[in-house]
Amino acid sequence: MSGEKAASKVNPLKRIVERALFMIGDQNTGKSTQLRSLFLDPRLGMQGRIPKRRFPGMYHRLGPGRWLYLRLTSPHEAGLTLDKFLDSCERRLTPDSGRWSVACALQVRATKKTPGGPEVIKAFIQRLAPEGVRAVVLDPDRYGNTRTYVPGLMKALQSVPNCEVVSVDATSRDAHGMEYAAYFYDGI
Repeated sequence: MSGEKAASKVNPLKRIVERALFMIGDQNTGKSTQLRSLFLDPRLGMQGRIPKRRFPGMYHRLGPGRWLYLRLTSPHEAGLTLDKFLDSCERRLTPDSGRWSVACALQVRATKKTPGGPEVIKAFIQRLAPEGVRAVVLDPDRYGNTRTYVPGLMKALQSVPNCEVVSVDATSRDAHGMEYAAYFYDGI
């Protein structure tokens, strides 16, 4: 199924998606490390510490009737098509559980099965209709490298309607965690 067809299934069950935060970079640039830093906020239940275990679970309570769905593996790395990724998100964001937010890793470039990060975000917006979306580009990455694709990626992301775009220095594993968490707590 094409991206247009995947995106055409607009929120059929009336689930409410408050916010989506997409961490974008190539493989091994620090996406999941940056996402795990969300747990520096003690409201997420890890006593304000980044979990040592690689996968801290996919569901986390943000407050009464509010949940965070955390997806550390990008659909690119999981070998998912765009439709399978969006279907998976829909299944996990159950409408009867309350309001949802999503934090997800994405790769920059398309793979054989998955389009590039900007196209995935556009389809996610069209299908799940989040109230807010932020794309976080890792620049420099966790090794201090600035990638040549960053200017083009920033431009492509800025063309996605209703998507806020920021870049962060990913050389520190804990410099931005509170900022990421605040995105889900503040202004709602």
